[in-house]
Amino acid sequence: MKKLLLTILLMMTATVIIAKSKEIKVSTPEEFIKAIGSNRVITVSGIINLSDVLQSNEKSQKAGLTTISEGSEATQRASRENVFDGYQLVLNQCVNLTIKGTNGAALIVAPRYAYILSFRNCHEIEINNLTIGHTDEGYCQGGVLEFNNCQDIQIDRCDLYGCGIEGITATNTTDLDCTKTIIRDCSYSIMTATGCFNLKFTDCDFYRCKEYGLVNLRNNSNTSFVRCRFSQNKSTLFVVENTNIDLRECEIHHTDQLGNIDINDYTSTIYKRDNKELPARNIGPSDRANLTASVRQSVAVNIPQTEEPEDDESGEPVWSSTLVESWSNGVLQLPAKAPVTVKEMTTRFCRYWPGLDGSPQKIMLDFVNKPRQFKQCDPEDMTKPANPNNPHKVYTSGEKYIEIDTQNGYLRIADEHYTLQAGVWNRSNGHKLFVVNLSCCVDIDINQFIACYDYDPVTRNLTPDTKQASRFEEDNNYILHFPRKGKDIVSIIIKSGESTYKLYRWNGQGFNSPVKISEERGLDLLNQ
Repeated sequence: MKKLLLTILLMMTATVIIAKSKEIKVSTPEEFIKAIGSNRVITVSGIINLSDVLQSNEKSQKAGLTTISEGSEATQRASRENVFDGYQLVLNQCVNLTIKGTNGAALIVAPRYAYILSFRNCHEIEINNLTIGHTDEGYCQGGVLEFNNCQDIQIDRCDLYGCGIEGITATNTTDLDCTKTIIRDCSYSIMTATGCFNLKFTDCDFYRCKEYGLVNLRNNSNTSFVRCRFSQNKSTLFVVENTNIDLRECEIHHTDQLGNIDINDYTSTIYKRDNKELPARNIGPSDRANLTASVRQSVAVNIPQTEEPEDDESGEPVWSSTLVESWSNGVLQLPAKAPVTVKEMTTRFCRYWPGLDGSPQKIMLDFVNKPRQFKQCDPEDMTKPANPNNPHKVYTSGEKYIEIDTQNGYLRIADEHYTLQAGVWNRSNGHKLFVVNLSCCVDIDINQFIACYDYDPVTRNLTPDTKQASRFEEDNNYILHFPRKGKDIVSIIIKSGESTYKLYRWNGQGFNSPVKISEERGLDLLNQ
């Protein structure tokens, strides 16, 4: 009996080994998609653009792909999921699967809202010696690799490049081991891990990533970085919540905020405040493809600021004429993970149009990137500490003043002469109207600029609303006051030393033409 059991055990072991050794060589997107399954090794050669199949109904059908809507549960081993600008490939319930590349091999996709590979409910997955990324750069919600409810993931010697919002997105995933891999040039962050256990990054390089939190770790256990290097990244490096993190023998070169970690806790890690470009080392794919995402400005336009005088004799405001001339040509977009608040919309606006030194936009960016420079005060009595439960918040730094009321959609930044007001109104069609007013007041001379955007909750795009913006240009030499509460905007028109009050009434979609109101009513509205 024992001999029989031993024989059966040996046969089962042999079966697993044979299944694992089953190799399928692929060089086209059709071949790659058809090869997806369990107990196999897929060997990739050349550069494979998966979108050649994913974007074609006929080719997808021939490749055996089912189509699912975004957020739906996959039922097949391989399916294509509909995202905003195309389709992404979903691998579901694959077990004992290796995807490896020959020299110079790469997997790419065109849609910027798509993950290149989205793994769900998968176990024992190996990805090695591959370059993986997007063809086009943009402000998107799709990253490079996604793991949702997966176990035993090994990523070795890969090059994960933007523009995906990040290189790795892991949710409820256990035992992810990433070694000798590069994550670079990502739009919004390096990685996000939520509800994961045993994440280890060894001998990895993370560089030229930007925006918001870069390493986002929430509700994880046992997360470690060993001999990893961080360089040339922009924005807060670590955003850690309810996660124990270990940094061993790492090297960090970073000029922005480190985030909510104490670097002194990691004595073996080197930290320098510089943007040094580190020399290459023996990591990443062999014969690396060295691909980059091409710049495409159909979704979001970032027009560089020109060198201009700061509030010189010509009256040039510090927010710069480039903003005035070009704001209506560019669509902004909120990141997929950003809350839809007046603060996030204003931050997005200021990142695109930072202005010159001294501009309110620069103050806003300092507040976002260097919050410790600002002191929070009680809105009613700035000599008292703030109530953390109050949605109306006020922050000060020297002569700089920031007021934010997320609940009522109101934000104001002010210093000695310059003011930025921003407001968000809910439109009757489910969209939102976002309005920014920049003004400069010296003695009785007023210079101001207004930009209006329509926010679409489906695309998360902020599209210029020039028709609404022109509504505010009917009067000259006026001061706008956005409502801290309520809907209507009040303007004070100053002519020949006398003040006239007008009201822009909110109609559910935008503002009506201004109507004259009494001084008493105008003052009452301003004091609300």
